[in-house]
Amino acid sequence: MNPRESISRFFEALEERSGTALPRPGYDGCVSLAFGNDMEITLEHDGDSPWIHLHAVVGALSEAHTPAPVYRRLLEKNLPGGALRGASLSLDTATNRMILSQSLWIDALTPETFCNAATNFAVTASECHDDLL
Repeated sequence: MNPRESISRFFEALEERSGTALPRPGYDGCVSLAFGNDMEITLEHDGDSPWIHLHAVVGALSEAHTPAPVYRRLLEKNLPGGALRGASLSLDTATNRMILSQSLWIDALTPETFCNAATNFAVTASECHDDLL
């Protein structure tokens, strides 16, 4: 099965689990999904790539933040086997946004494991959003 067919099956499983119709990736391979009240997760797939990427903005630095404590929390959360469940945190210096991201190898996923991974990612993003700032 090619990656696009797999992603189609993954979205069907997400729809079944959520009980709601979901948008599909657009021409650019991206789709944003709302999780909970305030978390938006972007799923991205490039052409026939064997990877699907998940990312979410979990916070933004402002002039009021002292960078050192925020950077310390970012680094502490990035420890392997820690609170990020396989994802990683980074700082987009152009926008000062903190980004949680994770790449999943499509061939290693079933619709069920994809749903679990996406749900875990959303929970992790929400936790990071609440903890970082």
